[in-house]
Amino acid sequence: MKAKYISNAEGEILWARSYSYSSSRDLICETQYGNLSGSCKRKIEIGPDGLPIENGIEMYRTFYQYEGNKIAEVLEDNGKRILYRYLPDSQKISAKMTLDKNQISRREFYIYDASGNIIKIYCDNGLSENIHDFTGVTDRQIQSFTYHNNLLCIVEELEWDGFSKKKFQKENHQPLRSSRPNYTTRHLYKGPIG
Repeated sequence: MKAKYISNAEGEILWARSYSYSSSRDLICETQYGNLSGSCKRKIEIGPDGLPIENGIEMYRTFYQYEGNKIAEVLEDNGKRILYRYLPDSQKISAKMTLDKNQISRREFYIYDASGNIIKIYCDNGLSENIHDFTGVTDRQIQSFTYHNNLLCIVEELEWDGFSKKKFQKENHQPLRSSRPNYTTRHLYKGPIG
C-alpha cells in the first residue's frame, strides 16, 4: 500500500497517510498529511503518482530502521525515538526504550520462559538500558503471566513506588472458563504487599 486517505462527502481529502518501502519491502517511512495543528489552511492535493503533494500541508513523519529483518529504531519528527533490543538469534523483543531528547524516558523489559511464553513485563521511567539499574526510577509496573499447559491462566499486575519503596498489587486477572473465551475476571487489590 502506498497511501490511504479520508475524505468528506464533497470528496475533499481531510487526512492522508503515505508509506515508503526499502528494496526489501520493509516500511522505512510513514507520513501523515493534514491539518495536524488545527491551524493549517492548505488542502491536501494528490499527485499523478497517487501520493500527497508536499504543497505546504502539515506533515508528520515516522522513520523505521532495521537490523536484518528486525526493527531496530523508530524515529519521529518530534524527536521521539524508540529503540528495540531482541533476544539472541530470535525475533522476540527483550527491551524497548523510548527516548525524548536523546534521554531514556520509558523502559520496557520482556522476560520469557523456556517455551518462549512471555512471563514478565517491566515498565518504568529509568534512565539506563540495564534492567537492574534503578537510576531515575520513580514508578515501575510489573505484569506477571502464569501458564498451565502452555495456556495463559493468570495475569498479575504490580506497581513499585520508588519513593516509598513499596510494591502494590494492582490487579489479578484469571481467565473465565466459559463460552466467551476472551473475557477475564478482575480482582482489584489496594495496599502494599510483600
